[in-house]
Amino acid sequence: MRKARPPDVKALERGAKKSQDKESFQVLAKMRNYRIGVGARLDSSGETCFFLEVLVDPCGDRSSLDLDLMEKSLVVLRELSERGYTLTCEEDGSVSCEKSTAPEKVDFEKQAVDAVVKRRF
Repeated sequence: MRKARPPDVKALERGAKKSQDKESFQVLAKMRNYRIGVGARLDSSGETCFFLEVLVDPCGDRSSLDLDLMEKSLVVLRELSERGYTLTCEEDGSVSCEKSTAPEKVDFEKQAVDAVVKRRF
């Protein structure tokens, strides 16, 4: 199996500097009930801040209620909260989990999050 390349933080930084909203984002993994991405945004002083975002959808496709999926989602959300992620409810019922990280730790954090979601989902 081929090892995934680490996120290109330099490209994200360039994208944030060129963007009107001063942010760039790259989706790293996407499954039925979650998405993992990494982003860069410029703060008010012009410094680049990097973050990982995990979007968890505890209801899946919404055609029927899957209690097993909801339980798994809750475990993932708890683990992400324990890792320092801020959890925010979105209008569509999904939960956005975000954590700021240093550019040199983006790949490490992405691998840790991959392990959490693959172990539970």
